[in-house]
Amino acid sequence: VPVMKHVRSDLREKFKRFVDDDRILIYLFHCNAQLPTGEKAFRTISDCFAWAKEPMIERIHLLDERIPIYFLHGERSWITMESSFIIQENRENTFVETIKEAGHHIYADTPEEFEMYLQCILYNNSVRV
Repeated sequence: VPVMKHVRSDLREKFKRFVDDDRILIYLFHCNAQLPTGEKAFRTISDCFAWAKEPMIERIHLLDERIPIYFLHGERSWITMESSFIIQENRENTFVETIKEAGHHIYADTPEEFEMYLQCILYNNSVRV
């Protein structure tokens, strides 16, 4: 935890409105101290660094169009939104939203707005802000 305080002080700052102590750093330490199962799974489905072996865009047409799909992107994310817009153009019931002031980790960068979008989607309310 002391190393995380020094190297990633931004993490405590990011969550300080929810917890004003080291709980988030302790949680993240324990997440990273465990066996890397998520990383192994990511490596299994990825080609090279982060390219999908079987990209979603090539198989999304297999989903029933009655099932809505929502893509939430942070406006400052390093992940391109291009695939989401292509899917939206070619598939009914597909929605793409951009979250202002957020990077790739929307839930951490703008937690209140992320929760609002999540509730709107889950309760079938309008997502437009």
